[in-house]
Amino acid sequence: DRFIKREIILNETTFKKMKKLKSLNLYGNHIKLEGNCFKHLTNLTNLNLSETTLKSNKYYDIFSSLKSLETFYFNNIKPCNLFKLYRVSKLTNLKKLNLRITELDLENFGEMLRQKRRPEVELINPTNDDLCYYILKDMTKLTHLDLSSCELTYINKRVLSQMPNLICLDLSSNNIGQIPDDTFDCLSNLEDIDLSRNLFRQIKLNRLFLKCDKLKRVT
Repeated sequence: DRFIKREIILNETTFKKMKKLKSLNLYGNHIKLEGNCFKHLTNLTNLNLSETTLKSNKYYDIFSSLKSLETFYFNNIKPCNLFKLYRVSKLTNLKKLNLRITELDLENFGEMLRQKRRPEVELINPTNDDLCYYILKDMTKLTHLDLSSCELTYINKRVLSQMPNLICLDLSSNNIGQIPDDTFDCLSNLEDIDLSRNLFRQIKLNRLFLKCDKLKRVT
């Protein structure tokens, strides 16, 4: 009863003297973001914001300065705000991404995309599948991707085709019921894939991974 949860406040001066910082682990904290708090971390390559509670007064483009970021853990953020997730899509130099969007309110997803000058988007009943596509479609340098427990119902081949360097893919604990035979044909560098705890009734493994010559492990 005496334990007090303290809030970490990050603002534009927090990391001003830490410009050489390479790795930042803020796992499991209650964090309040004020302004572009990461703007001085231009050399950061590893960032862990998993299991955090993030609060922000304004929707600053908080990740815009993290051009050098290669590894990002961003799972189970509370609240899982759509604007926060959309900003992740701008981290196009990422190589490793852990993204579990298990408590996501998609009510304003279509409106959010239209505000981002995407008037062609017409999503009446958007899903986590739609969100994953718009977040991941420009991340062509990814080598490791964790989308476990994202409530996905299918695997978007358009997304995978943009990730020719993908080595490890985790799609476990979703609601995927079937996979077209040619889904993974574009992943010639794939070595490790986890499809466990989904809703498959039958999978033709010999055809599914026909062009994945480097595959070492299937779960």
